[in-house]
Amino acid sequence: MCAAFTFEHPTTMTLSSKVSLRIPGGMRVPADYPYVHTGDHLIDKCEAAWSDGEGDDAPLSFRLIGPPGVGKNAAVFALAARRRQPLYIVLGTEELTAEDLAVSAALLPDGSVQYVASPLLAAMLGGGICFIDEIAKMRPRALAPLSSVLDSRRSLSSALLGETFEARPSFRLCAAYNPTDVDAFDLPPWLKRRTLPELQVAAPDWSALEQIVLSSGTASRRVGRAVLAHARKIGRELDPASVGGLVAYAERIAAFAKRNKVDLGDEISVAFRHMLAEGKGADASSAGEE
Repeated sequence: MCAAFTFEHPTTMTLSSKVSLRIPGGMRVPADYPYVHTGDHLIDKCEAAWSDGEGDDAPLSFRLIGPPGVGKNAAVFALAARRRQPLYIVLGTEELTAEDLAVSAALLPDGSVQYVASPLLAAMLGGGICFIDEIAKMRPRALAPLSSVLDSRRSLSSALLGETFEARPSFRLCAAYNPTDVDAFDLPPWLKRRTLPELQVAAPDWSALEQIVLSSGTASRRVGRAVLAHARKIGRELDPASVGGLVAYAERIAAFAKRNKVDLGDEISVAFRHMLAEGKGADASSAGEE
């Protein structure tokens, strides 16, 4: 089992205006994060994009494209672990505003106002990695502040504070989204140009899934093998997220049934039936086995 993720303690920065800015701490991904490297060298391609260019060329900020569950987040976690940099995550939603990408203000119980740096700004100030997940779910006008972050200026302005902040040299940015998401907006052309390369992330093959299972604990490894065997039997393709969910539920079913002396049926078949409810093929195959 890999070590648990940890978070750095927040710090405080006093601006020239004497305003105090709270800077959240980043997430530290353990060095032994169990990432299974893909045959297309995805991680190496990401590292190449982030490498320093000639002269004043800024590092590239890539996009990871693919359906849910194929390992986009896992790839970013693996990069943070390899580079030993703190990771800051922005979850893209329709409600986020342009100022939300810079600074937010909160009213404290004593009536004072606390200014808090966004994950993007915290990553820039701390020289960490900012990962904007589901970037296409943000309204195009909310993405405007990224224009100065993603060019040679590498800076971010806050209208709320009237300040402009520059990123440290080690700051890196990447984004991810599902191109088939019906709730997604089209990315503005300028943002597409400034978030290249675009790297497709496909579901891993059976060999990679087996490696993912082998990277888990002893008990989970046994259940994971049973999950993969059942998937092959019923002709169901899986992604890493599905494997993890099936293993977790199957383990809990088995433990609960044993502890409470109840018969819930074969834990693998039950897990497939209820964790993959949208898959009619899995339902039909599993239903006859319970």
